[in-house]
Amino acid sequence: MKDGRNYISATACEILTRKKRVIVDKWFEKILETYPADTARFLREKEDPFGNPVGTTIYRGLEGLYEELCTGMDIAKVKACLDGIIRIRAVQDFTPSQAVAFIFHIKDVLKGELAGEIQEKGLSLEDLEDRLEELALLTFDIYMQCREQLWEIKVKEIKNRTSRLLQRANLNVNIP
Repeated sequence: MKDGRNYISATACEILTRKKRVIVDKWFEKILETYPADTARFLREKEDPFGNPVGTTIYRGLEGLYEELCTGMDIAKVKACLDGIIRIRAVQDFTPSQAVAFIFHIKDVLKGELAGEIQEKGLSLEDLEDRLEELALLTFDIYMQCREQLWEIKVKEIKNRTSRLLQRANLNVNIP
């Protein structure tokens, strides 16, 4: 990611920085559209991090991801921002593609918010789109790691339950 590729022009960077709040808010709204209406309303309205840890985690993660998209894609920072969002989406009823699709929602937001500047100043979002593709691949990797951890936890729990049942039935056999 930080390999000398995908530089964003100073003009584009300035515009992206200036419009950060609006773009991140709209990106968050696009993600909320993937949830049922009641859940989306709760995630949107409750701003207390203790009363709404899911909404807060997603929003803060998006802010960090946006910063990294605009400034250079430091892999450690990107992973930290993605981790909370992906852990949430990995345990919810999303298919893998639905769970990671939120990365691509920002494309529509950027095109809508930057349409004037793109035409007026001749800006190109190609470098930013390249970064989004890299981000999507990393997102999927993190998602799969989270799913693997969930399955390991489930397998361990099934083994523990089975062991406890055998102990209760006095059928437990200790194998050296």
